[in-house]
Amino acid sequence: MDGKLNSAPVTRRRFLGYVIGGVSGVIAAAVATPLIGYFVSPIWKKSKPIGSPIARVNEIPIGEPRFVIYEERVRDGWGT
Repeated sequence: MDGKLNSAPVTRRRFLGYVIGGVSGVIAAAVATPLIGYFVSPIWKKSKPIGSPIARVNEIPIGEPRFVIYEERVRDGWGT
């Protein structure tokens, strides 16, 4: 080998093909990045606990209904 990779000159058509391919790749990456983030973000989201502690198990007798007052505070934009 004499060290040359390709001895053929780059034509205008081939050069424009490379440029269009590169620009298309950049556009595809710019569009795909937010889409990937949208579909992968639920993996990192912390889940809320399913239940809330209302009373201890020993305080509620088995087979007997018990009235329990429960207040849930929800933090939203209107609360202080």
